[in-house]
Amino acid sequence: MVPQFNALKLLPTVNEVNAQMNDELHRRYAQGENITAQDWMAFYDMYPSEKPQIVDIPAWNMATSNDHLWELWGGIPFHEDGIERDRLAVCLLYSMGLRHFVELLPEQSRDALRRVLDEADDQ
Repeated sequence: MVPQFNALKLLPTVNEVNAQMNDELHRRYAQGENITAQDWMAFYDMYPSEKPQIVDIPAWNMATSNDHLWELWGGIPFHEDGIERDRLAVCLLYSMGLRHFVELLPEQSRDALRRVLDEADDQ
């Protein structure tokens, strides 16, 4: 199910976007530093939850790779270190919600996810 939002009410102005992007994290990003998914989530306070959530323009711009090119490095999207891939994955999970993500998974992947979560709980 796609969430229903009032897009006109949520769209920021150009000045609002520029103001949001004029901070230390965006300066580091603009200088080419690879911002981790953890730093990205903490900065934007965007943690995936059960339900879909809105992604704003500055968060999306940072999540979609430094140069906005979609390429593979030895089978890893964006860059061989996986940092940009992880940032985009978290952004997409935030946008779609965990419930929808799980609905997309075939049963064998759900079983694998259960095992991973059980192992993480045991640690």
